[in-house]
Amino acid sequence: MVRSVTGMERLLNLICIAYKRDYVNKKHYERISERKNKMDEMWIGFTAWGVAGILMIGIGIWALFSKKPVNFWANTSVSEINNPKQYNYAVAKLFCLYGIIFIILGIPLLAGQNSAWILLSVIGVMIESIMAMIIYVLVIEKKYKKKHRF
Repeated sequence: MVRSVTGMERLLNLICIAYKRDYVNKKHYERISERKNKMDEMWIGFTAWGVAGILMIGIGIWALFSKKPVNFWANTSVSEINNPKQYNYAVAKLFCLYGIIFIILGIPLLAGQNSAWILLSVIGVMIESIMAMIIYVLVIEKKYKKKHRF
């Protein structure tokens, strides 16, 4: 025996379907909105990281056009240099390369706030900084420092 659906039951079914659709759409919208907010946070972090890298590149460009020898270390005086122009060019290349690699190492920030990829950035910058110091001391300073003869 087939049961006939009354008008009231049909109306209630339509209301339930519409309510469920609105509920699902609302949840979907909330998820999209939450994801968009996370993307905004990721871009803000990467932008700040990129600004720091661009600052390093800017220091390199400043070193390139400087007339006096530019110091790599903070709060120390520059030792006597043979050829200040070539020395500044070498330090400028070091700073610019550091800035470019620094920006590239910031790409994992786009993966999300709680991503394990951020370790790549942290460890990468540590290694990059140590390598820059080694290159400065063993290559640049050794090549351009005046040798005193006694």
